[in-house]
Amino acid sequence: DKTPPGGDVPKGPELDKKELKRHLSNLKPLADDPAYLVLADWLQTQEHPWGELIVLQHGAATNPKKAASLQKQADKHLKENAPVILGEAANDSRSHFDWHHGFVRRAVIASDADVKVMTKALKSFLDSPVSHMVETLVISPYRATFTTYQDYSQSTQNMVDPWTDLEKLAKSIPDRITRVGFGG
Repeated sequence: DKTPPGGDVPKGPELDKKELKRHLSNLKPLADDPAYLVLADWLQTQEHPWGELIVLQHGAATNPKKAASLQKQADKHLKENAPVILGEAANDSRSHFDWHHGFVRRAVIASDADVKVMTKALKSFLDSPVSHMVETLVISPYRATFTTYQDYSQSTQNMVDPWTDLEKLAKSIPDRITRVGFGG
């Protein structure tokens, strides 16, 4: 059951930020590194569902005979625990994520076509530890509501262009993200 945009997001157990940072610093991108399982074990001792996601996705990537079954379990686990694992980013059904070993590698962050709302959505996602390995980021604005007009000449004064003030948004994207796109 998804929380509506702007609503309270279920939170997992509070994680020790120093310990989490220590575990994250040991990970190598796209490697089938045992450090992922060390992080997963620590998360599971904290009773955080992210740990189980890492175990399931790591197992699917490293065990070809059980890959389909483990990936199906991972998808189910993620669906049930997305708000706890992803935070507010899980609230928008237009957003989607490509995962590897429990980390988002490619994110499409959808939000209302307002620079402040887009920046908040992006910051919320990037503050989540699952974004630690993200390589590709797509910002996908949309209009949450549309006003209808009798004729075109009335509508031109009320058009929203989400691309006019991108400097603040661009500055909030870390250098480690190597590919950035705009649109859906």
